[in-house]
Amino acid sequence: MAWGKLQAKQTLEALALAEEGVKLDPDNLFAQWALGDAAGAAGKKDEARAAYEAALADAKKLTVGQGGFIVDKIEASPKKL
Repeated sequence: MAWGKLQAKQTLEALALAEEGVKLDPDNLFAQWALGDAAGAAGKKDEARAAYEAALADAKKLTVGQGGFIVDKIEASPKKL
């Protein structure tokens, strides 16, 4: 949902949804990744970097087949900041 709000240029709504997602499931790499994107869009670069790092750590716990492509995409995310 957060990414949908970002696409609609509703940054604050996206940030609130992503923060709620992380509260509900702090180990969910997609929630952390969405938080990174939303925080970055809101200009909160430190929060975005921390969320990307958490997402990357969770992605690296996956098996190679599951997480290899995700790791690459998450590693590229901070470059957008």
